[in-house]
Amino acid sequence: MGIGLIHAAGVAIAIGGLMGAAEAQMRPPVNIGAAVGDVGPGWKKQPGSDEGITYVCDAESCGGRGVLGLSQAAATPDYVKGVIADPDKMLASYQYASEESMKPTGCAFVKYEVKRLGDRRVRYDSTGKCPQGSFAAMTTIFDADRPTMMAVQVLTGSESGALKLRDASADKIVHALEQDAAAPAEK
Repeated sequence: MGIGLIHAAGVAIAIGGLMGAAEAQMRPPVNIGAAVGDVGPGWKKQPGSDEGITYVCDAESCGGRGVLGLSQAAATPDYVKGVIADPDKMLASYQYASEESMKPTGCAFVKYEVKRLGDRRVRYDSTGKCPQGSFAAMTTIFDADRPTMMAVQVLTGSESGALKLRDASADKIVHALEQDAAAPAEK
């Protein structure tokens, strides 16, 4: 159930494409797995890659069966610049891509929120429902210095648990971005 990984890849294809060689001055992606680390009791990390990590939980400590997906997907620098410059305007294309990529899962996001995290970073939050009454919560983070989308997606039986885990994981990624931004860029 790596829905978060599938979703992020679908969104990237729908809105981004692959980045070109002209973006060599961009900072490298952060290690989202290291940034998020331990996600809490009951969550078991599944085999993954640097681009995507899935955690699964079957315990009551995480609201019953749940899945947490952390992913990074390439986006064109122009798309990232557009999101940073006018996140409200770009939300429509992001929302369309999110809805299209979620159709195969049966889940649907119904609420989207834009959060500006300073001059160089934007966060899109979304919430929705899935079959059998599960809740979906997702955050996608765009950073002006990286041509990637970093996503956190949680599917679980507990709405408050999904939101809490989504926000805690996204906050850890933002903290890693802030730490990396404070470090000198490699040449």
